[in-house]
Amino acid sequence: MNNLISDSHLEEIATNGFVVIRGFLSDNELSPLFEELRNLALAFGITQKELDSYENIDEAFVDLIEKNKRLQSPLYERLQQIPQLLKLPSTDKIFNLSKLILNTSHIGVWPRIQIRLDLADDNENLIEWHTDYSYNRGTSHSYTFWLPLVSIDKAMGPIKMVPGSHKKDYAFITNSKARRHSLTLDEEVIKDLKSIQIDQFQAGDLVLFHSKFLHTGMINTVKNRARLVCVFRMQNLDTLEILSDNADD
Repeated sequence: MNNLISDSHLEEIATNGFVVIRGFLSDNELSPLFEELRNLALAFGITQKELDSYENIDEAFVDLIEKNKRLQSPLYERLQQIPQLLKLPSTDKIFNLSKLILNTSHIGVWPRIQIRLDLADDNENLIEWHTDYSYNRGTSHSYTFWLPLVSIDKAMGPIKMVPGSHKKDYAFITNSKARRHSLTLDEEVIKDLKSIQIDQFQAGDLVLFHSKFLHTGMINTVKNRARLVCVFRMQNLDTLEILSDNADD
């Protein structure tokens, strides 16, 4: 066993396609990112009195948007540009974990590093059943890091997952619903899925899953909360399909 991930966790990834590592990042490790989130909230108009702790940073963002809907787009754009967010995938802890699960030192970060700010009852931005590979090809030898930045319970809609689905190939169809994400599965396929949903996460927990792992977003039903999650993908640079004759994207 190493100090980043246990042998049993590695076995879970191989068998189920995902693993949950509780408390992967400590409060101290998250503190620089939280401080930038705090400063962003203050810059957009939240007062120090309203923002009494990092634990309610998502409530501060919700309050800003509810007071002025025009702030939603620029706030979301600024969230993606936070320096500590962009640095996170390149930290020693993330990089060394990536080397262990990908079994190589040639690690790259998929270009998009994202903070999702999922508001209550947001159907338009819901991502239905999909694999990350179906949207972001390049190489299947990659893993997604799904890292909550606030506490998340079942009512806030943490992801649903299908254990072992990374070993299968799914035929995706065009989504007929008015959503920004274009792919979905046939309803008959969805009915037969054996999915699970983990009900509770804390800031710093990590869900790590294979790029061909089937999962779906869920609707956040808590009116004054936003599901604030950092998402990025680490990939094996030795197997990039976009650099080979087999590129299909």
